[in-house]
Amino acid sequence: MLKMLNYCKLKNTTRGLKKEILEESKMGGKKNFLSGTAVLLLLLSSCGGGGSNVSQVSEQTDQQIVVNPVIESSSGIALLKFKNAVLIEEPTRASYNRVVVAPHTGATNVQLEIRDVDNPYVYVYAKVNGVDLPNDPKFGIVDGSGTVETLTAHDLVNNEDITDTKFIKVSIDPETKTSILTFNYADSTGNSEGMTFNVNPFRLYNLVTQDNSNILDLGDYFESFVIEFNHLPIVEFTVSDNCPANKVEIDGQLVRLEIPPSKNCVALSFTNVDSKGFSPQFSVDNGTTWSDIDYSSPNDANVTIEPGNKFSSFSLQVKEALDDSGTIFDSVQRTINVEVYRDVNKVGASGLNIEVNDLNSGNTWNVSDGDSVVFVDPRDNTNAGTIRISGSSASYGRCNVYIKKDGTTVATVTDLPCSSIDATFTAPATDRGTGEHTLTFEVKKVYSTGTGTFEDTVDGVTVIYKVNQAPQIVTGGKG
Repeated sequence: MLKMLNYCKLKNTTRGLKKEILEESKMGGKKNFLSGTAVLLLLLSSCGGGGSNVSQVSEQTDQQIVVNPVIESSSGIALLKFKNAVLIEEPTRASYNRVVVAPHTGATNVQLEIRDVDNPYVYVYAKVNGVDLPNDPKFGIVDGSGTVETLTAHDLVNNEDITDTKFIKVSIDPETKTSILTFNYADSTGNSEGMTFNVNPFRLYNLVTQDNSNILDLGDYFESFVIEFNHLPIVEFTVSDNCPANKVEIDGQLVRLEIPPSKNCVALSFTNVDSKGFSPQFSVDNGTTWSDIDYSSPNDANVTIEPGNKFSSFSLQVKEALDDSGTIFDSVQRTINVEVYRDVNKVGASGLNIEVNDLNSGNTWNVSDGDSVVFVDPRDNTNAGTIRISGSSASYGRCNVYIKKDGTTVATVTDLPCSSIDATFTAPATDRGTGEHTLTFEVKKVYSTGTGTFEDTVDGVTVIYKVNQAPQIVTGGKG
């Protein structure tokens, strides 16, 4: 059974030529010569919707998507076949743009199928980004009868002399009168993401020799087009209400993302670089679970990292469909080269220094977290003494210290460097004789949510203190 063909035609009224862009359906039949891994993005300009000129389609606004397109040359003797790609047709007021979107991975194979009943060879001449096709470092013949040959000849149709120019010489099978040539576009790394190739011209010649002169007889050509490769969404860290963070920057460059001890997630911001693709998703667990990408808001992602530990970098997978039906997907691993650190709550294992100063005895000494201290009786009703904490609670960021007496906040010291905590409580004389009091220093680090701030405890110590009341002489008695 022959494959069904969906096509759009553009008739060139000045040359009397036509071009067809066809899609091979998924029905059985004629062999598809292009490898299943072949990918390509191709932009064809100036192709109408079947009318005789561009103006008839310039007012259309509907976008059409065709899977696995086949492009026919102007006279129909050659085909360019693409597998694992989609053709996106978008009309504009000036032209009818056609974009063949394909996965970004190289090397990308493109199959050229040529028919010629009269000649043993066809000479292919094309320029890629202004460079002769065989000279392009990203071009390579993968399979078929194509060889590179340098010619000096006269182009009869275009009335121009071509000197020492490289062509692809394609041998035509004498029985089938056809030839199939597979070539590729890719950079040396095998990653063509976002690459663009402007192809113009793309001509098919026969070489005729007359009286020791070479004449290039133009048999057919492809309209100029642009080859591009899909660019998947790019990602960077951001913050959100659910996943606040502290960003550490050096010379304006983000080098470290710190997340609160009580949180276990990061917020991601995605950008659609090429404005293409459908149903974009990301995964932070090697593809086990996928989440939809929201380009307009932060995307929260759970991470497995224990407090006090870090990732030297952060990797995730990103994918998107190339067509609205989800037939063809493209995916890539993204790595954010930023250290991710989860802060630790040091309460119970604090390294803060605790200094006690009795203002009446003049003694100063250090105590540990949880210790008890006694101040002497401030007989002159001045303050009894001070308890001061100092040291580092975190390497980066800003911290607030909340001083609580018996569970009630009595003082706050704000906007301190977390690496240089310094806060003091003064025990008043009015505490004399009132028994023990529990004094707590809570150190909270400030994280950004994008629209505000979030505080989380990163350190803290407790001291039990009392202010002594000395014995008093009671006067009076029997007379």
